[in-house]
Amino acid sequence: AGSKGEGRYGVFDFNYTVKERIVNKIVFFLWIPDTIQVKQRMLYSSSVRALKTRLPGIHIEMQCNDDSDLAQSNLLQRCLERGYD
Repeated sequence: AGSKGEGRYGVFDFNYTVKERIVNKIVFFLWIPDTIQVKQRMLYSSSVRALKTRLPGIHIEMQCNDDSDLAQSNLLQRCLERGYD
């Protein structure tokens, strides 16, 4: 578990519909809330590359600092910006 005030990594299988077809993308989330200490923030940020190399198949990376960053609409926008449609 843990609290909202702690950094986290996460992987999410995101499905969405574009032009009447289902698209599936694997999303890597880096949750670094503005409330954590600078040392912790730096640790999470610097560790992300090593972790992602161990996770093949990641299509999108999302760094989130507050709840609004986690909105599904933001994730969909990021996928469409990358041409995943």
